[in-house]
Amino acid sequence: MQQVKDVTVYTYLVPILGGDSPSKSRDIWCAKDNGSVWRDWMIKGVAPQRSMGQCDVTALQRNMAFAKKHRVNSTPSIVFEDGKRVAGAMAPEQVEKQLLVSRGKS
Repeated sequence: MQQVKDVTVYTYLVPILGGDSPSKSRDIWCAKDNGSVWRDWMIKGVAPQRSMGQCDVTALQRNMAFAKKHRVNSTPSIVFEDGKRVAGAMAPEQVEKQLLVSRGKS
């Protein structure tokens, strides 16, 4: 997604992978710079540091409820402007092509 031009990406942290996904999600969410920690985990494979103390994780719970309600069960999941949903990663060229289709410009 970093290579796709002129697009707004909304990222929702959803611990749906099982295993240590809930704890990693909590550690990312509770980090001081959670955007940077998330990018490091997703792009560089740098695991988030363990979160110490308490942190409000109700947003993660809301994200999980939303994912269950809308049957989002893969990561990544991409939802386009026209409502089309794609489970799994896409090549940048495919994303750009689908963006044009979703906007009715193909």
